Amino acid sequence: MELKNLNRSFKYGTYLKTLLFLLFLTSCSENIIEKNTDIKTSPIFDYYFSEIVNDSVFSKINLPGSIDFISKKHQDFNGSILFKKVIDIRDTDKDYNFIIEGGIDDYDATYLNGHLIGTSLLYNSPRNYFINKNILVHGDNILEIKFHDVSGYGGFKGRMYLKSEVGEIIPISGTWEYQIIKFKTENDNLFSNNANLSINPIIWDLKLKRSLYSSFEFDDFFWESINTPIFLKDLYNTETDLNGIFWFRKMVIINDIDKDYMISIPKGIDDSDEIYFNGSLVGGANCYNCPRNYIIKKELLKKGKNIISILLSDTNADGGILSPILLNSGDESTSISNDWKYKQIYHFQNISILTVSNQNVFENENFLYFLPNGVRIDVNNIISKSLINDNFPITTIILIALLLIIITLGIINHKLLNKRKENFSIKDIVKEKEDYIFIRADRLDIKILKVNIIYISAKKDYVKLVTTEKNYLVRKNLKTFNKDILDHNFIRISRSVIINIDKITLVDRNMVYLSDLKFIIGLKYSLSLNKLMRK
Repeated sequence: MELKNLNRSFKYGTYLKTLLFLLFLTSCSENIIEKNTDIKTSPIFDYYFSEIVNDSVFSKINLPGSIDFISKKHQDFNGSILFKKVIDIRDTDKDYNFIIEGGIDDYDATYLNGHLIGTSLLYNSPRNYFINKNILVHGDNILEIKFHDVSGYGGFKGRMYLKSEVGEIIPISGTWEYQIIKFKTENDNLFSNNANLSINPIIWDLKLKRSLYSSFEFDDFFWESINTPIFLKDLYNTETDLNGIFWFRKMVIINDIDKDYMISIPKGIDDSDEIYFNGSLVGGANCYNCPRNYIIKKELLKKGKNIISILLSDTNADGGILSPILLNSGDESTSISNDWKYKQIYHFQNISILTVSNQNVFENENFLYFLPNGVRIDVNNIISKSLINDNFPITTIILIALLLIIITLGIINHKLLNKRKENFSIKDIVKEKEDYIFIRADRLDIKILKVNIIYISAKKDYVKLVTTEKNYLVRKNLKTFNKDILDHNFIRISRSVIINIDKITLVDRNMVYLSDLKFIIGLKYSLSLNKLMRK
């Protein structure tokens, strides 16, 4: 009878593996399609590089570095340049990646042997373009970069190299040939970056959860805290623009409720906002850098605790809350700038919003929208990701159905294996006992189940232990805490954060998500996390 049960167990285990493989293929299908999609240049480059002269004389420059002084006629060069370099490649049986670690300021379209390998309109954003081995030639390969600088600093930052699929590095820093194609003049504003004040995603038909996130009753315990003023990119310690829609919340204590108050942000918000007091809208604007002054009627006040909520949208460049936040009443002014809770609910695609003329931004004007790869998109497709997605497409329904089948077979398999309880070992008992830790906090020795730990972050001489039930401060540094107490169920993702592997819900490039929490992955720790994801 026991042999029969084991055979059944093996049979159902095979079914499980097959279904898991199908699930894997389904989830990977979109990535396969994306990799095979042809790259196309933006019409921006057709405009800027329409005057290339093939037999023109090339000069030389060392890269990476600034191009601001590339011309003796212009101390701060802005315009279009064609860069060219011959690269010796001997191993042509492997794919490569073209990498500039610190990015390019501003635009580029990069070619190898006449084939476009990548293009981007993002300034200061790292470049990583895939090179198919089919376009390689044995020996000399010609690398060309169509480069355009709109304004301010321009150039190449960080290490420049080709990297093969097995990790071989071919440096491409050093001497490059270049040809200046076109100088930008004062009147040449065609395709120039524009903050586009006419765009206000807050008024679009999005699921912004106003009634929930602005309400007094909502519990924002798991939201992160910041102080204002703050740029959005500083929320995640990134050098690139962070565009999207955010909620900010703060509790304020008001004892005198017999008079009106005013929320004041002297230097304004970039770009648009709506501000709520105890769930009621008290003001809003679509004007970056404009002062905000919103009246709070005394009828909205509660004696004691009150909640202020800010719905903020940024579509381009550096956005955020640009000055301290003040609560004014008569001649009294109180700063309420510290300890704001925040949550990002939509992420906008990194886009360039460009004008097609040199008209004033407040006049009627045509705007164009481009993805980082230079492809023009419709305004309605700017939003690339909702972080509170409630939709269920067909692929999701299929995955759920497969998951239910797997769970059912797993339950059957579990019941069969339970019939062999006599093989339950002492080793398993010991492991069960090790599923918790003791910490010293608040002068007490506290038992914490590892499964309840979400993440641990460094706080000077302490570590902050965040669990599903409560937060604790433990007097240990992060390195010691990780070595002495934690085990392989946890992984370090930056100098200041360790996360519970079981809590990971999504890894997206250099970001890791734990449900609605979001952390940036440090460059030093990305390799170990990538290895974990491949297991």
